[in-house]
Amino acid sequence: MESYSTVPVMLRAVAISLGVLSLTVFATASPLDAQAQKPYDWRVYVKFKPHVKLNATVRSQLLRDLKASLGPALGDDLGRVSVQALADVPKEAREAIVQRFDDRGFEAIGLEEFRTLTGVKSHFLTVEVQDGKFLLQSGQHDGDCGLSTPQVRRQVVADQDLLSRIAGYMIAADFGPTGTVEPLADTKDACLLRVRGSELPGIARWVNVGDVFAFSVVLDQPRTMPKDAKAVAVKPGTVIDVPKDRKAQPRAATLLRVVAMIQPGVAKCEIFSMYEVPFPKSPKLVGYRAMKLATHDAPVRIALTDDAGKQPNAAVPLELWATEYGGLATKPTPRDTLDGRNGVYQSGRNMRGLAYVWVKLGNEKTCFVVPVLTSGAPNAIRFQFDEVAVRKARYADRVQRYANRVLETRLAQDQLGQSLKLLIEKGENKKALERAEFGLKAMDDEGKDLTAQLAALRTDPLAKDDRPARELAAADQLLQTLTVIRPELQAKRDELKLSLDKAENPAEYEKKFRANEITRLIAYHDRRGEIAEALDQYETLIELTQLEDAKARRAKLVQDSTTEKPEVQVARTAARVEWNTLETLEQIKAKLPEFSRTAETLGKADDKYGLRVVQTTIQASYARLGELLSTLDTELVQDKEQLKAIAVVKGDLQQLELSVVANRKRIGD
Repeated sequence: MESYSTVPVMLRAVAISLGVLSLTVFATASPLDAQAQKPYDWRVYVKFKPHVKLNATVRSQLLRDLKASLGPALGDDLGRVSVQALADVPKEAREAIVQRFDDRGFEAIGLEEFRTLTGVKSHFLTVEVQDGKFLLQSGQHDGDCGLSTPQVRRQVVADQDLLSRIAGYMIAADFGPTGTVEPLADTKDACLLRVRGSELPGIARWVNVGDVFAFSVVLDQPRTMPKDAKAVAVKPGTVIDVPKDRKAQPRAATLLRVVAMIQPGVAKCEIFSMYEVPFPKSPKLVGYRAMKLATHDAPVRIALTDDAGKQPNAAVPLELWATEYGGLATKPTPRDTLDGRNGVYQSGRNMRGLAYVWVKLGNEKTCFVVPVLTSGAPNAIRFQFDEVAVRKARYADRVQRYANRVLETRLAQDQLGQSLKLLIEKGENKKALERAEFGLKAMDDEGKDLTAQLAALRTDPLAKDDRPARELAAADQLLQTLTVIRPELQAKRDELKLSLDKAENPAEYEKKFRANEITRLIAYHDRRGEIAEALDQYETLIELTQLEDAKARRAKLVQDSTTEKPEVQVARTAARVEWNTLETLEQIKAKLPEFSRTAETLGKADDKYGLRVVQTTIQASYARLGELLSTLDTELVQDKEQLKAIAVVKGDLQQLELSVVANRKRIGD
């Protein structure tokens, strides 16, 4: 007797319909059709709210007028328009979105369940009477892109004779031709748009330079099986293709604007996006679609609310800016500020169909890309501005600025040591002394200030939150290293003073002073594990002084630092040469695991010189991270991700440094 597995009835039915009982199916997504010769299927549904002024005559006249105006507007070649009273469509014959609109109103056209591509434009118009006047509202769902009109149009009409004309205008304005989007290989800032019906007569007047399009990503996703699907027997080894639905994912943070018409219905567009990569990739990806929005050249208007729909009060220190070009890298200027009145913020100048809008609260700043719509209603933007969010954002920014200041101070100390070395080599001892004294005082003042600031930050209850706690701990560890360079600077300052005081025998003293400086450099390189540099300095010292003691100490360094273990020599070279060639954050991050293994090898071998090199290299990496930090702006959204990545790598480096320090203590170095 054969054994069977079970699959839902629906899948079994698919197999039988193909005329086979045991088969293997390999699913391959078909490419996204540009629909160059496919007319539009535009279905308009009118929902009348019962009222004596909306009698049968008025309703019939409105339906006839809409059909008479919208049909010619679209054109017989470009598509077909149907206009129906929603009440005249039997429930059993209604598409799901039509029934859902009847139940829930305009909320339905934006629901996720209606993102499956159908190729049908469903336009909804409601007509009711309020205070003796006609209230019209309209909105559209597009089955080519899975997109709906950004705003519900609303119009009050007092004169019944104007009812059909205004209703027709409202619907026609949001028709929105659709198109298939193709990325361009040579640029990430532009793309090609092939409009549906691009090879049909009449398409040229629907798409022109300056038009703005909303954007969606099209995916093939497995169909959700009915809850009541029953399992049936299927032979082992049978592979049944799971039915897929072609669905769209709207990308509200990406807009396209036509910059050139290559031919009727085919346009080149510039891309405006809050994403670094506007065209996302996915194994389920089929392609990209877009729908024209009803935009115009006008000031951008913004209505700001939080997640609960609450508007900010006057006490919330919000600032808003808007610019048309430049994207996330642009820093707004005062002339870009939006003026806020009665909960609506408006720019002082026109934007050509779209705008980048920045919302700033305290030290937090977020960017949005929005269309400038003809419907008149302001663009709705959600931004968290409750008291808790404000406090957390401001505290996080204080912590980040503090951590950056500690890192910058550490980098400045290293630079001070290098500048003193150069001045001494040039014989400019007086200038070097002045620099050393200034540096010591600044170091002491900065250290006290940073210590006090750290203590103040830790008194805030938010310091116990996970992320601030980790950042403060890392900053504290780096703060402790600030005292390392001070004794060396102090010794240089004292010798410089002595040198300048011994003016009676400058030649002899300069020789001794130079010898002392070389001796200090030898100790410096030895402490850092830089054996070759230390030996070079010994050669200079021996040539200058001819001291037998210097020769003996050099010979001992050669003996102590020589290793016969090839793995130790390889690890030393890796730590000294390979790591120091890394320049970018990505390179450092990628090399960290290998570098950690190098440190582990040197630790197991009790190689104090190799461990010194590793710790020196880590400290150099802090300097490189500091240089990267100096190029970033903590107020820009796209820089915050880079700041987070630097903080993670810095934390990993600090953990590695702690393990190296522990190994050095263990072997008595």
